[in-house]
Order: sequence, then C-alpha cells, then structure tokens
Amino acid sequence: MDKKKLRRQAYRLRVLFTWILISYLPVLPAMFVSMPRQWYDSLAKPPGVPPGWVFSVVWVSLYTLLGCAAYLVWSRGLISEFRKEATGFFLAQLVLNALYSPVFFGLQSITGGIIVLSILLVLVAITGFYFWVIQKTAGLIIILYLAWLCYAFYLNLSIWFMNMPAVF
Repeated sequence: MDKKKLRRQAYRLRVLFTWILISYLPVLPAMFVSMPRQWYDSLAKPPGVPPGWVFSVVWVSLYTLLGCAAYLVWSRGLISEFRKEATGFFLAQLVLNALYSPVFFGLQSITGGIIVLSILLVLVAITGFYFWVIQKTAGLIIILYLAWLCYAFYLNLSIWFMNMPAVF
C-alpha cells in the first residue's frame, strides 16, 4: 500500500474516533451530577426495568454506534445543505441527551425527564430521517437509538404515573 493511501486511511480513522468521542459528550454532565441512588431506589418502577448494568452496556454500545453513524454521514461529505442540517440535528440531539441525567437524577425531576425525552425523541426522529436519506446504515443506527429512547420514555412515564404523589 502506498503512503498516500495509508495517510488517507489514518485520517479516516482519526475522524471516526473523533465522531465517536463527540458522541460520548452527553456522558460528561452525568459525571458531574450527584446521582442520588437512594431517591431513585425509593421510586416505584414499572415491569421491565433492567438491572443497572444493562443501561451502561446499552449506552456504551449506542454512543459508539452513534459515532459510527455520524462518521458514515460525514464520509458522504458535508458539501450539501442537507448534510449540514443532518449534522446539526445530530449535534443538537447530543446536547439534549446530555441534559437528561442532570434533570432526572440531579434535579430529581421525573416530569423534567419526560419533557427532555419528549423533545429528544423528536430531534432523534428528524436526525434518523436525514441519516436514512444520506446513508441507510447510519439511518438504521438512529432507528436503534430511537427504539431505546422509546423504551426509556416508557420507563420514565411509568415511573411518573406510579409515583404521582411524590411528583407534586
């Protein structure tokens, strides 16, 4: 393989890892928010709440896949306005994703969590549309992410209903 091809591949790998790192940015606020385990453990929860370790495994997998999806879209070039909009929606949903843990756990706001997730679902659906049009595999990754967020929404909404006296 010639040096030019190697440099191009090395560049693409750096860009891929950069997108993956960007996709992990929503984790940062959660690292600085006190997660009151006692408060969360005291809440009534619906059927289907997995053990805590499942959330970690799923989020690590999803953030990595989201970075790959963004890379796939980026690799198509950001020349068109459509691709720029896709990237904008992707970054916007990451910012909103970063708000969930501080709102739900930090502020202990079940209602706030529902609001954040509701807006996040809309942004991710829009992102999914853009990504699907640009690159089908990237769109499928966003569909997986959207499915997980729907599950999170079910859990959050169920917790809200089951703990209404504690909410108000």
